[in-house]
Amino acid sequence: DLAELYTEEDGKFVAPYYNFTEDQLDALCQFGMLHGQLPNSEILDRAESVTRIDATAGKERATKLLMLLSGYNYHEQVKKDESDWSRLQEIAFLPVVSKPDDFLLCWSGNKLTRQFSSASQSAKVTVKLLLGSVRPLVDVQRATPIIKCPAPIVTDVLQQLDTLLLEFKHLQQTFDDRSAILSSKPGETPAEVSAHEIKFVEAMAMRIYKFLNSKCTGTVSRDNVDQIKVSLADKHWVWIGHRFVSLQSVICTETVPNFESCPPFFNIIQKDSTLWQFKELWDVFKVPSSFSCSYILEVMSTLKKTYDTAVPPCLVYGHCHFKLLLDLAQHLCQVWTTDKTETQAMADGTLEAQPDKRHDVVLPDGTGRLRRVRDLAYDNTPWIERRGGEIISPDRSIVYLAHPRVTYPLAKDLAMPFSDRSHVESNTDVFCQVEELRDRLSNILEKYPADISILKELIQNADDAKATEMHFVLDKRQDMQAEKVLNGDNEQWKELQCCPALCVFNDRPFEEEHIQGICRLGQGSKQDDPMSAGRFGIGFNAVYHLTDHPSFLSRGPDAVPRDLCFFDPLKVYETDGGRRYRLTPNIEQKFCDQFTPYLKDLLPAIINAEKGSTVFRLPLRGGYHRNDTSIKGTKDCPEQKVCTLFTELHSDGGELLLFLKNISTIRVSVLDDKSLHELFAVSRKQSSDYTPSAMQTPHGTGSQLHFSSHQRETCLTRPGATKICNSWHVVQCELSAIDESNE
Repeated sequence: DLAELYTEEDGKFVAPYYNFTEDQLDALCQFGMLHGQLPNSEILDRAESVTRIDATAGKERATKLLMLLSGYNYHEQVKKDESDWSRLQEIAFLPVVSKPDDFLLCWSGNKLTRQFSSASQSAKVTVKLLLGSVRPLVDVQRATPIIKCPAPIVTDVLQQLDTLLLEFKHLQQTFDDRSAILSSKPGETPAEVSAHEIKFVEAMAMRIYKFLNSKCTGTVSRDNVDQIKVSLADKHWVWIGHRFVSLQSVICTETVPNFESCPPFFNIIQKDSTLWQFKELWDVFKVPSSFSCSYILEVMSTLKKTYDTAVPPCLVYGHCHFKLLLDLAQHLCQVWTTDKTETQAMADGTLEAQPDKRHDVVLPDGTGRLRRVRDLAYDNTPWIERRGGEIISPDRSIVYLAHPRVTYPLAKDLAMPFSDRSHVESNTDVFCQVEELRDRLSNILEKYPADISILKELIQNADDAKATEMHFVLDKRQDMQAEKVLNGDNEQWKELQCCPALCVFNDRPFEEEHIQGICRLGQGSKQDDPMSAGRFGIGFNAVYHLTDHPSFLSRGPDAVPRDLCFFDPLKVYETDGGRRYRLTPNIEQKFCDQFTPYLKDLLPAIINAEKGSTVFRLPLRGGYHRNDTSIKGTKDCPEQKVCTLFTELHSDGGELLLFLKNISTIRVSVLDDKSLHELFAVSRKQSSDYTPSAMQTPHGTGSQLHFSSHQRETCLTRPGATKICNSWHVVQCELSAIDESNE
């Protein structure tokens, strides 16, 4: 076997070529003839000799050398000398595998002058789908322990994918390919592509995806992941439905959306598909589980642009794009109705209010032409004869009747105007009963005396909101900074920052229903709640005895500001009568001066309120400059008026706490330019409860009486004064209906 690696031209005396006897061969071996196993130097020499002889003889010698290396235990021998082993990997003696008939791309081995390559520059033939166009392939499976071809790397595999995409560029579907869009049908194989080509492309694509997926799994190099993301960005490389599409048009979901896949726009990777196994790869690109509304509107706009040049003759009911548009419009309406993400983002202040996107939905008109909803009208007067599909809207613009397949519920959900308005709306005027807000508030104030009732209403509202602590602060400061404020371009607002005010704190945030309720005069959020004792809608307006411009700041847990609301019923500072700011977590840092009047740095309770807090600020009438008009007849409310209210609360506070469900502490303080001074505090604690068995009322069997007994203690504390405590025995009687079904 060793002799087959040599010729006489190599300067070797090749014994098998002569008819030596066994005894003669043994004698030659004793004199030093090579036999059994070649040393490393001869292995390297025979490998290098392949590069010096013609290709046919070289291929035969290389094949015999590989067989020899695989047949004996050469691995440990060669590996003992690292330099010998490394040198063997660099010698170009390995025969390159010829291009298979079923490989439809360029073959890297065909680029070589001699069909030989070194191990370090080659790849195993088993990875031809990953590297066939990038590296020469060699068959070294039998000599694998010694001949080590490098494993595929991300750079080479991405190059192979680029070669595939370039060769089959005609299988890439883009939004700009008008002819392909017009002729596309879901799941249809392109006519110019053979089944053999489809099979090859799919096999190579799946093999490449599997490799890339492995580089995105577990503890992999961040560089590999970044390289994959950068290389494939903006490419159409995902093989779905016999086409390469962009990831922008792909979702990965276990649930089926209510519209079909429609390349190149909507491509769906479902759990039972082959592509689902590469989930880690899709996760790297953050492939969503659903198409965003903005993307769907973009697709609609693309379809409209594609069909704009003329009325498409194929746009009949049953064509994929016609049905797709109807399905997409219904899907958008469903998302906008049920998905509150965007609405909540606007409420939280993290997203500004957006224009009505329903007007950008694209649907066909009566002739099949695609138009935006803003240019369409639903025909609810089909009995009226018209020429063509045009009507004149009330603002004298031309709109078009929607296609008959557009249903009434869909038109209503899209806020599409109805055709009847073109006949009657232009002759109508606003007709409704209107009440002047100033007069309405003045009438409310007549029912509430300007005494302690003002504070009682605020206390009752806080108790209904389940607050446990209140703090009234007369803020006398007039030199606060007003530079970093919201609505900073409105200089008039700033004067409300720097005037005396009554501040009212409680340890509960203002919820959305409370915000809506406080805006409805006489129809507060508690009108349907039998457990709420106050009259929020009317009672709060008692504060207009003190101010014309109340405001409040509501904070969530961890003292994060959520809502800042201003009332301006006289429209002196705000033409719309007020303003609500939905605040973001970092808003307080950016507009720090705006929040100074709301006592955060002075009341530790604001920071410690676990469930949030609310601070009302009531700028005292007379402290700001615009006093030419007011809701109440008097034009000022001096600080002395607030001190009088505090005196009345000092007298009645103990008894007031007895009849509250939740509030257990009320504090009263004065804040000057230097510090906060507490005037007094009233607190309550409750001891043992006793509830006897329910008693049936004597006047019928339909109700029962429940009694409870409480021992309560109220304490009044003042700085430097003796603590005054009173004990109370409270008996509560509750009447409830009996459930006849005993359920």
